[in-house]
Amino acid sequence: MAKKILKAVYLFHLYLIIAIFFLCGLISLFNPGIGSLMIYRVINNHYPVKPVNFVPLKNIPKPVLTMVIAAEDDKFYDHWGIDLDGIHDAVFLKNNLRYKYYGGSTITQQLARTLFLIPNKTYIRKYFEIIIAVEMDCLMRKDRILELYLNSIEWGKGIFGIENASRYYFGKSVEALSIDEMIRLVTIMPSPVRYNTDNFNLHRALARRYEFLNEVMGFSSSDLNGDIISNTNGIIVDYSDYIESDNKSENTAGGEDMTITNANTNGVDTGESAGETGEDK
Repeated sequence: MAKKILKAVYLFHLYLIIAIFFLCGLISLFNPGIGSLMIYRVINNHYPVKPVNFVPLKNIPKPVLTMVIAAEDDKFYDHWGIDLDGIHDAVFLKNNLRYKYYGGSTITQQLARTLFLIPNKTYIRKYFEIIIAVEMDCLMRKDRILELYLNSIEWGKGIFGIENASRYYFGKSVEALSIDEMIRLVTIMPSPVRYNTDNFNLHRALARRYEFLNEVMGFSSSDLNGDIISNTNGIIVDYSDYIESDNKSENTAGGEDMTITNANTNGVDTGESAGETGEDK
């Protein structure tokens, strides 16, 4: 009996790895027009999902790329799909705080669940997310992963991809955004269903995230206006002032359910943002 179970587990993982291999091959060559989170939103939440307007990575302003990596996954270009330190810190926080916390997801993991999984918070989903992320990182270029990520994540009810978000919130292409508008878009990535570019300051963690992104751009929030152009100089900074709890009613794709804690230390990345709004990372 035990041998049959082990064989079944082995075959399941073998077929899973093969399936992921072919899917990664497809999305490395072709832009996916739909993902599992989109389907979930239509069926479960009845959101009217807008078709994605895909934007090549080269056309996305560099300040956006700098801020996304700084806030979501500062080790993105160094790790192999998962951040073991981030997972370790997330487990530590979960075991030492009153509530159940998730965390430690990389950009690659967020992309994996946005395209292939659903935002239900379970350890099984997290397990599949890790498997997919590692294989995805082995098979795809980092820039392609980042490109897919920015064009796939949720930015509001039925709004997927940075171009749709830019046009929805500001009425113009992402290439035409001011620095402040870019900062606001990146600020709401953890919770785009509950908050938007105008009311994010109602959530303390998002307000702190906004201040952090101002610092990444090299100026304080009081310095910002729509005409400022900043030289980012490739700044990559940790942002770890928020983590997510799982006691909210609506799962989303990035980090919608957040709780501030003083337990994090430098380098701890426990917030799980955009690829799953309101969901854990």
